[in-house]
Amino acid sequence: MPNRSSVFAKALVHCWALLALIAIGGCADDPGAPWAEPTEGMANSYAEREGALNGAEYEPADWQASVNYSVANRGVGAIKTVVVHTVQGSYAGCISWFKNPSAKVSAHYVVSKTGAITQMVKEKDIGWHVGSENGYTVGIEHEGFVSDPGWATPQMVDASAKLTCYLVKKYKLPATKAAIKGHVELPNQNHTDPGSFWPWDSYIAKVQACVSGGPPPPPPPPPPPPGPVGCCGTSIKATGETIIDDTGNDCIQKLGPATAWWTNSASPSGGPCGWGGSMSYTYTSADAAAENYARWRLTFQKAGKYKVQAFIPNNKAGANAKYQIYYAGKVATVTVDQQPLSDVWADLGTYDFVANCNEYVYVGDNTGQPYSKTLTLGVDAVRLTAMAAPPPPPPPPPVCPASCDDGKACTDDICQNGVCVHNANTGAVCWDGDACTVGEKCSNGACTGGKITKDCNDNNPCTLDGCVAGNCTHANSNAPCDDGNACTTGDLCQNSQCSGAGNLSCDDNNPCTSDSCDTSGCAHSPKSGPCSDGDACTTGEKCAGGACSGAVANVCNDENPCTADACNAGVCVNAALSGNCDDGDACTVNDYCGLGLCLAGGAIDCDDGDPCSADSCTVGQCQHDGNCPPQADAGATDGNQTGSPAADAVVVPKQPDTVAADAAFATVATDGGGSSQPRLDANKGDASLGGDSLQSVRFETINSDAGAGFSGSGASGSSPCSTNRTPASNWPAPLLLAMALVLVERRRRQRD
Repeated sequence: MPNRSSVFAKALVHCWALLALIAIGGCADDPGAPWAEPTEGMANSYAEREGALNGAEYEPADWQASVNYSVANRGVGAIKTVVVHTVQGSYAGCISWFKNPSAKVSAHYVVSKTGAITQMVKEKDIGWHVGSENGYTVGIEHEGFVSDPGWATPQMVDASAKLTCYLVKKYKLPATKAAIKGHVELPNQNHTDPGSFWPWDSYIAKVQACVSGGPPPPPPPPPPPPGPVGCCGTSIKATGETIIDDTGNDCIQKLGPATAWWTNSASPSGGPCGWGGSMSYTYTSADAAAENYARWRLTFQKAGKYKVQAFIPNNKAGANAKYQIYYAGKVATVTVDQQPLSDVWADLGTYDFVANCNEYVYVGDNTGQPYSKTLTLGVDAVRLTAMAAPPPPPPPPPVCPASCDDGKACTDDICQNGVCVHNANTGAVCWDGDACTVGEKCSNGACTGGKITKDCNDNNPCTLDGCVAGNCTHANSNAPCDDGNACTTGDLCQNSQCSGAGNLSCDDNNPCTSDSCDTSGCAHSPKSGPCSDGDACTTGEKCAGGACSGAVANVCNDENPCTADACNAGVCVNAALSGNCDDGDACTVNDYCGLGLCLAGGAIDCDDGDPCSADSCTVGQCQHDGNCPPQADAGATDGNQTGSPAADAVVVPKQPDTVAADAAFATVATDGGGSSQPRLDANKGDASLGGDSLQSVRFETINSDAGAGFSGSGASGSSPCSTNRTPASNWPAPLLLAMALVLVERRRRQRD
């Protein structure tokens, strides 16, 4: 039987606790206090307070503006989903990151582990938190890490649920998972938050209770004080079973007021009581939090799967004993009705434990039943049995998702043997996504055949005309083109215009045309005036009809019958000829060419045998003028001139009547004394040689007959009647050459 004084003491403790709770009136931060909406200025309506001093739309929140958002004007109907996120970091770090322009991310609200809230983006504007789904969502970030089992603190969950309640009411959303989703649940995402440790069931229940105005669901039993429980003396074997009893073992801890714990070693029926002959118990309580609780610490030799059982002794047991099994950072709650059980093992489940000193089994006196002398919580042994690892189950057969629709109009989507199959479709009406086309149809799984309905031709050869999203585009083609100007070349499209790269050259290299360019191209107009045909041996060329013509050949005629005249590269060449010629003097015969000159072959013999006549030739006619009185030569005996032949050599002056006839000749006279040395005719002199009428040279030898009346050295007189001419053909060659060179030089000077 329990000790009456102890029972009264425990009842007194419970009474004082209840009075204290009533006096305080409950605390929102107390995990055991009734859960309710904010009361100051918000009631149950959570009305928006526009113009709040701190700028936040939700009154309990602070305001710190993010720079990463898109301005919008969203309201009821535009906002459709509240998204729950995990920061993967601290509250302050998240706020700082959202204010950094380099982050390019944001959410509308951030909630701390203590329940503090900061708004960073106005609800009407679009936060950057779920990519393609930003437009219709409001994002709430929560401090913590997805992998931390205890990251979702009660304070944070309560504060977040109240915030979501406000949003659901304001934007007329259902208070269900249809409108309240985790980041991982939205389309086109690669995140896993808020993860498996987010209490979705209790969270949605809190939101629904807030929206309806009803009481929130009862909170789950609080866990024992946090922190490692430590190792104990009984090591749980890797095989077989290990039992941790309630007495004589440091692995079991009975915590809470010691005056509220009792030990019994005798069964009410008189038999053994509990495992090993004893058991412990405390009285049940309707309090939210446990006052007395027991903890079996589990120290494993090896991590693995173990079956957990609790021994229920024969006692006045409670109906709702809540056992909690802490394993591998997780917790499982199993409710056992101890009343119908007596000295039996109750299964608490099989779990994967790790080999550390933080694993344990817990049970508290807060069964929800009010204190009664007939209701106790029995605490006895716990048994752990190592389980052989079962073979891995075969992989489940593939199962198609609820819909195999791949979103493509040109595939027939079906489920075959649990696998989605997308067969190419042909003939179905589709849309290729181009607003510029119509009439598309599926062909082998592709949407093709659309016709462009918008005429985007701008009739500009320098643009590539197209249609994008229903709008015409005209990109520069950079292609060769024709600018319509026949006087340009290399025309190319630049900046959507045709431009010539250079001017057309119309030079036809014809000196007799004027070259130009007009709209039809190159034009070559004939011009007049002198020109050159490029031949130095022609002269007098003139432009006529666009051609250089009318050239007169330069024959280089020097009017000399004894030269062959020619023009070579613009230079006259007069080559000497041989043969007969006519020196133009009718009083000479047998004229011939020599050294490029026409030379007299001999004179006509006009000697009439009359010593007293002056014989001469005029224009081919012999003349006999004058008479000569007889004269005695003092030195002669036969009437003829005698004396030294050298003294008889004279230059016979021309008679007046023969000057005209001899005008075309230069006469070289020699004496007849046997030397026949020629001399230039003194009557001609330089004037005759330099005259324009000089055409030939006549070389003659004037011989004086002995005793003909010439007076010379030792002679008594002279007679012109004895003069005769000797043909130059009888002269020595050196003399002829010298005389010819003199005449050639004279001719050159005349020409120059």
